[in-house]
Amino acid sequence: AAGIGVDDLRRLCILRLSFVKGWGPDYPRQSIKHTPCWVEVHLHRALQLLDEVLHTMPLADPGPAN
Repeated sequence: AAGIGVDDLRRLCILRLSFVKGWGPDYPRQSIKHTPCWVEVHLHRALQLLDEVLHTMPLADPGPAN
């Protein structure tokens, strides 16, 4: 996971948004607000890599309390 940046993690994420076909004057649904849709989000690989990086980072020394 070394050498992986934020842009690389973003490329590993998938977002899909789908609508049922048709809305408007020629369809029973007059507006997009009345159209069924669904969202699919995949973050698994990006979160796996982030977890690996976080587990390999050394813990920071908080230093003496004031």
